Amino acid sequence: MIIVILTKYLNSDKIIVCNRTILGGEKMDNEIKKHIKNYYDFWFKVNNLYENWAKKQDLTYNSLFILYTIKENEGFCTQKMICERLQLPKQTVNTVLNGFEEKGIVIRKVMEENKRNKAILFTKEGESYVNKIVEHLYEIEVKTMLKMTPKQRDAMDTINQIFVKNLEETMNKDEKLRESGEKV
Repeated sequence: MIIVILTKYLNSDKIIVCNRTILGGEKMDNEIKKHIKNYYDFWFKVNNLYENWAKKQDLTYNSLFILYTIKENEGFCTQKMICERLQLPKQTVNTVLNGFEEKGIVIRKVMEENKRNKAILFTKEGESYVNKIVEHLYEIEVKTMLKMTPKQRDAMDTINQIFVKNLEETMNKDEKLRESGEKV
């Protein structure tokens, strides 16, 4: 479970860490749980929106974002890059790419600078296909962002970056403690 500590609680002398639970009274526990639930509700809702949109394009969530990643790294995209960017297993990415190859959307070409890697490139038909999909998605995302003020967009970026940084640090610290055999 993700534990998020709001800044106003960081200066409180009531916070103690005990067996992976942050304690600061029942009120704080409930407030933190509410924020964690809200975070997951947000995350699942956003993923569901993209999943449903992808289905309407006759794609899966994974295939949509694989296309997006190839487009983002056009000419230099490899299967390994897709796996790392999307945190997907090699087999999943390979299956999707094979399907795209069968449909004539992409080809894999040995890279000149590293013969062991293959660049994933769009065919002419694939380029047209992906441009329609990615451009349409981009238009939706732009319209969505424009419904927010610049200050709201900046705040969203800042808070997301803070959350990811804190989560990564906390998970890394937790992992090191576990590896050392210390109590977490």
